[in-house]
Parts: sequence; structure tokens; C-alpha cells
Amino acid sequence: VSIEALAAVQYSSELNAAKIKFQDINLIQLTDVHSWLSGHMHEEGNEATYADVLAFVEHLQEMAWKDGKDIFLFNTGDIVEGTGLSDATSVHGSLITPIIEQMPFAALTCGNHELYHNSTITNLVSSGFVSHWGGK
Repeated sequence: VSIEALAAVQYSSELNAAKIKFQDINLIQLTDVHSWLSGHMHEEGNEATYADVLAFVEHLQEMAWKDGKDIFLFNTGDIVEGTGLSDATSVHGSLITPIIEQMPFAALTCGNHELYHNSTITNLVSSGFVSHWGGK
């Protein structure tokens, strides 16, 4: 998600539900974050954090629900590998999964980066991360 897209929804007083054409079912996909929970502050246009994404999704959900429409957030994997926060521990991702659990994902799956080390998958299961999602 680019920071421009988030800013357009979050801060524009001109934006309203009439400008966004929601369908009966609407999907938002988050993928390949690679543990960049605080965005890419060094890359203009890619500074969106998980907090920005959460605010964006909650705002869109509110708009869609007022219109009687559904909106779902999906994560299609590669949540680990990429930053010191994820890779600082012997089990990659163990420090970031509590943050990811705060996101309102309707469903999520593993990406290839979660599969690089058996210990990552073992930790996702044993830490309660997998069961947290209740089969999503």
C-alpha cells in the first residue's frame, strides 16, 4: 500500500463513499511485507506502516458497512525475512507475530519466506500464532 493511497482516504475531506464504488464483496490484499511493519521510510511513497494500513482498512470498512457492503483484508504471506526485527532472533518472525496478530485479517497464508526454515513454521504453530486465527 502506498502512502499516497492511504493519505487519500485518511486525510482528504473530499473523499466520501460516493467516490468509492464498493461492490457487495470487497477484498484488500496485503502481501510480501517481509517484516517491514514500520514501512520503508527510506523509500518515498512506501512509508506506510501497519498502523497506517490498519487505519486505512478500518476507514474503508466503516464506509463499506454504511453502504451495506462487506470488505475483507487478506494476507497472502511473506510476513518474515527482511528486517533486523524479524531476523534478529534464531527463529525468524518471533518478535513480529504479536504485532501481526493485531491486524483484522479475514484470512492469511504462509508465503515462501515462512517456509525457508523449519523453525519458523514450528514457531508459528507453537507460539499460538496459527491458532490465534481460528482456522482463517
